[in-house]
Amino acid sequence: MDPSQLPLYHHMIESVRAEFDDDLKVLVGIEADYIPGYENMTKSLLSDYPYDYIIGSVHFIEKWGFDDPIQLKEWNGRRDNRNL
Repeated sequence: MDPSQLPLYHHMIESVRAEFDDDLKVLVGIEADYIPGYENMTKSLLSDYPYDYIIGSVHFIEKWGFDDPIQLKEWNGRRDNRNL
């Protein structure tokens, strides 16, 4: 999710919480990608809202987005351990 979408995301959650307040406890969570060198930015973004849970993830090895379908061709070259 692009950081610019966070206000809308939280607004939607608050709307659902208000609608189902008596029947359902709605929690808010987010996936936070670990990108070396961006830890402070990630921490800042996460501190802007009260999350009930944060799921950490890794989608990059250096600048290679290893689970990006567009970069699959590079994966095919790296999957042989001798090429890592």
